[in-house]
Amino acid sequence: MGSTDEPVEVTRRERGCTLIGDGIEVRVAYHGGGSGAYLARIDEGDARASDAAFSTMARALRRELDGRSELVTWDDAKRTRINDALRATGYTDYRRKLFVMRDLKEHLPPGGDFAWRTLAEIGEPAFIDLMTRCAEGDPFPEDDFDPQQDWRELLEHAGASFDPNRWRAPLIDGEPAGVVLPTPYPGAPIEGTISYVGILPAFRGRGFGRALHASGLRLLAEAGCTIYKGSTDHRNKAMARVFEKNGCAVDGVQLLMKRAE
Repeated sequence: MGSTDEPVEVTRRERGCTLIGDGIEVRVAYHGGGSGAYLARIDEGDARASDAAFSTMARALRRELDGRSELVTWDDAKRTRINDALRATGYTDYRRKLFVMRDLKEHLPPGGDFAWRTLAEIGEPAFIDLMTRCAEGDPFPEDDFDPQQDWRELLEHAGASFDPNRWRAPLIDGEPAGVVLPTPYPGAPIEGTISYVGILPAFRGRGFGRALHASGLRLLAEAGCTIYKGSTDHRNKAMARVFEKNGCAVDGVQLLMKRAE
């Protein structure tokens, strides 16, 4: 099932495809309800493929992903040549995301001495409203931010690990001042993330963000997680500093590319 004008074989699956040609194998997974794709793997085999081979592969990949406007890849040495070849076909860099990891078995940073109110206590509508207010003034907002849709996606991501007593709001001066959503991965419960952490604008600049993130790490450890994985927009230097202060190490930079039609 290859293309007719270039020597690339395409094997299609329900949730992705594999392209093989001239010593290069690329595996792609689909996501985003039909709009997105993820470059899951690239393999050059035992020999280094030519620039022409990468150009051919990039053109075939662009054709195969027709109708999918976004492609997620990684900004690393293994994918440099395919990323460059994709740019030559009209893909452009749109956004980078920094990924970090931390061993939760090691000594954890001190969390804030917060009193808490849980999602179970606050109720879903008020908790969503609090999250929405935490997003005010975000220097790197999502293009299509929709609080209700984001909430549904957070619940879907949490899956069987969702616990309304684990998602919490810290109280500062007796008032909810932010939110933290520690979430064990449902398919790998020893690993977890903080699905969202945010502080209301009135409480920013006072070190509460670092303390709240550290509290989230401790809540994950209490839930049995031994590995934390986090991410943020590559431009978000404030969150990157929080990661660093709380002992997180950089694990990679993800690249979102968009195609020009």
